[in-house]
Amino acid sequence: MAYFDTIETYVGQFDEKKIRLSGIKYEPFWINKGTIIFIEGISGKVEDYNPFLRILGDTYKVIAFNLRGHGQRGNRSKGLLKIHDSKFDLIEIYSQFSQKNKTVLIGHSLGSVISLGASKLINPQALIFICPYINRDYLENLPGKLIRFLDSNRNLTKGLDTILSKLPMDKLLGMNMDYPLQSFSELNNSDMNQITSNDISPPLLYFISNRDEVLGINDEKSFNRYQEAIRKINTNLEDGSEAIDGLNHCLNLKKGDLSPFFNPETGKDREKVFKKIHEFLEKYIPYTPQKLDISEGIRTGTLSYKEDKKQN
Repeated sequence: MAYFDTIETYVGQFDEKKIRLSGIKYEPFWINKGTIIFIEGISGKVEDYNPFLRILGDTYKVIAFNLRGHGQRGNRSKGLLKIHDSKFDLIEIYSQFSQKNKTVLIGHSLGSVISLGASKLINPQALIFICPYINRDYLENLPGKLIRFLDSNRNLTKGLDTILSKLPMDKLLGMNMDYPLQSFSELNNSDMNQITSNDISPPLLYFISNRDEVLGINDEKSFNRYQEAIRKINTNLEDGSEAIDGLNHCLNLKKGDLSPFFNPETGKDREKVFKKIHEFLEKYIPYTPQKLDISEGIRTGTLSYKEDKKQN
């Protein structure tokens, strides 16, 4: 079981004014093995990831903030979505919420690009990429009509949902967009496209689906190309792709179903995915047994963790 709360923070060390980001937090009631900082994909909201984050929150403290311009109406993060800014936002979030030697970054889709860029500067204990963007070859497969539309309408703030719903990429972008979006062309110059062999040191677990419509993976050839690209990042990596065979970009069975992320469905082996993640994390996050300071929790109305110094 885990304690759930909504949170917010302020980032933007290079902005004129601080940017407010909204988010969520899960914290285990009993055993806290470390901290997971989760980075969402484009156009989503972290609440969409609750079916996934809630399970991880049973044993890890999970922090997830909406990217700039993302989130639920009425609780949307401020600012415009820019990959470069989001990378430094993540670095600030890491400095606020990380645990020494116990912090892992998990990125989905675009979140993998952001976490890769940040990891070069903060060096987390491990990385997990779920259906990550890899290189410009796949970006160039995005419909040119949408790219030109976004390039020429960067300041559009209303009605974008309706317009995008008529375009082929509405399945990628979802129906949650009423915020300005920077050009997709920025992805061509992102960290994911400038990687070289052994470019990052943290161990990496990755999941690539063999039927990812968003990334254009629909046959063995395209799947193998993606595998080759991800292996350029680091030699210290593990492939968890077999655990998500047959699932789409957001780990659902139904074609085009992107929300909520990793929704419970008949015929889906969710336990297989979580088992792979937990086995990977247990290798790289040293675990110190902890106990609840119940007396202090009763006095203050909160519960806190203390390290148990009695090691068996």
